Amino acid sequence: MLVQETAPEERAQLEEEVNGILDTWNHVSKEVDERETKLNVVGPAAERYQDDLDKLAAVMAQIEDKLLAQKAFGPEPQKILAEKDEIKVGAFIFVFFGCAELLLTF
Repeated sequence: MLVQETAPEERAQLEEEVNGILDTWNHVSKEVDERETKLNVVGPAAERYQDDLDKLAAVMAQIEDKLLAQKAFGPEPQKILAEKDEIKVGAFIFVFFGCAELLLTF
């Protein structure tokens, strides 16, 4: 409408400006759509990652509490050290396989 009412000598320049604005709008609209698609794909994976991270933190806290609760008794130092090593190995296995599972989800 505005282009039709414009003087003929200015019409070409106005049409060029309007086309430039439309091109820019289409580009921005396309970028927003692409980002929305990426967010829809990444969002659930990020939530799963955070849930797994929270679970891992809870297990690590339990393991740390168990390690801190261990009391060293004089007559059985080897048994206590073996139990401590067993807890550490269990924690390592959980962390290793838990992290590997997290990595495989991505």
